[in-house]
Formats: sequence, structure tokens, C-alpha cells
Amino acid sequence: MGNKYNRQIRKAMNKNYSTAFEQVRRYIEAKARSANFFQRLKIALVFLFKKDFNVFL
Repeated sequence: MGNKYNRQIRKAMNKNYSTAFEQVRRYIEAKARSANFFQRLKIALVFLFKKDFNVFL
């Protein structure tokens, strides 16, 4: 019974992580679409080197 419960918890956590990642990805994409070339370049460099999603929010 405990293994089934743990599996359900892991499944729910993974779903929350993937949902959060998808929301951040959509936000970054929308921000990049509305930006000019140099702003898009800055977004790409921040993502590549920092990988800190808080910069975008």
C-alpha cells in the first residue's frame, strides 16, 4: 500500500514540475516574440549561461 501511495505522490510532483516548466517556456516564448533582436539575444544569453528562470519573471 505504501509503494502505491509513494508512486502517486511522485506522479503528481512530476506533473507539477512539467506544468511549471511549460508555463515558464510559454512566458519566455511570448516575451521573445514581442522583443526586438537585441532583447531576444539578451534573453537567449541569459537562458544559456544563467539558466535562472527568475530573471524572466
